[in-house]
Amino acid sequence: MWTFLTGSAVVELAGEELLLGTGDTLVLPAGAPRRLRSDEGFTAVVASPAPSMAHNLDTGDRVAPPWTV
Repeated sequence: MWTFLTGSAVVELAGEELLLGTGDTLVLPAGAPRRLRSDEGFTAVVASPAPSMAHNLDTGDRVAPPWTV
């Protein structure tokens, strides 16, 4: 689940592009490929079950996202 606090991003999910901005919340299905891009940057609160891993769609690697706490 992602809640955008500032800025905006385009989320590519299941062949669709969604524009999200400040105040928007997106609930993403587990394991679904997605890609986020933003020209201006954004700040979001992200919640997911532990351990949370991200897939680099360019390399196929699974990594622990650097923003996790």
